[in-house]
Amino acid sequence: MKNAIQPLVPRIPGSKQAHLKLWKSILDAHSYKTMYEPFAGGLTVSNYLLQRDTLTLETVVCADIDPSLLGLYEAWTTEHLQHQVYGRFHNWQEYPIKDVLKHLTVTYEQAWIDYETNTIDAAVAGLLLRYVSFNGKLAPNASSQRLNIDFSNQQITKWGDFNYTFPLSPNHLYLYDDQKLIPWDLFNSQPSIAIIDPPYVGTVGNVKYRDPDFIRPVYFKHQPHARETLTMAFFPVEEALSNDITVAIACNYYSDKLNDDYASLAHDYGYRIFNFDGIPPKLNNGGKSQREPYYRDSYWVFCNPGDPLVTILSDPDLN
Repeated sequence: MKNAIQPLVPRIPGSKQAHLKLWKSILDAHSYKTMYEPFAGGLTVSNYLLQRDTLTLETVVCADIDPSLLGLYEAWTTEHLQHQVYGRFHNWQEYPIKDVLKHLTVTYEQAWIDYETNTIDAAVAGLLLRYVSFNGKLAPNASSQRLNIDFSNQQITKWGDFNYTFPLSPNHLYLYDDQKLIPWDLFNSQPSIAIIDPPYVGTVGNVKYRDPDFIRPVYFKHQPHARETLTMAFFPVEEALSNDITVAIACNYYSDKLNDDYASLAHDYGYRIFNFDGIPPKLNNGGKSQREPYYRDSYWVFCNPGDPLVTILSDPDLN
């Protein structure tokens, strides 16, 4: 396995780049032809499968609500849009960063308000803002849909030197702005894998800022303590299993409720389920005063009872 992949979205939090090593046996278990990523983010796992030596992946089916990401995905498979991205990308870096930050910020914010905003401008604004922000975070203000960015001095000194190229794209890309629109039965006769990595959910309810289980939103429209966010962790998994996805990986913070719900889904649709610890979270997990994170990053793997993965995932050394 390669140590790194060429990213489609450089410097994006929650990219699952660190999980690739954990998931090597899963990603190597089948000659996957179709990838489903209903919460696309950086499409890291799709890009890994597209860039590995034994390329079998042909189709990526994905969704995301971030308009800057949607514009980038659209350009990924469209040559004339790629040229537009490259042109705007390099033109903006010819100006001093202090002269363009306001424009990039307004462009990104406006794209969330008006989806008719030029998607190429939104894509480039997202790329450049993530490049100069701390840890690639484009977090909203707590009381409004305005950016509250911590800029990285180290990254700002590299302004003008940031180069970007699109990685290898799939033969077929199906792109949606809402995960509810994904057609899970599109290619259910082919070996398929789903990475279900929704906005992470914490304690559902009225959690206060000073509470140890409080989670600050890390991107626009992220509501860590809303029941709707919990729903997003459940229903795409049910859609995947009910449509005979070969392997599904669901990521979230661990809770007994989510674990029980996933176990019920596995039983109802005839899957085996395995739960493992993921990567210790770094993004404002459990309040600033906590020495140990309140929540535990976790992932659940679903596969058929006769899948060779069952033997591999049953190895106690993996737990």
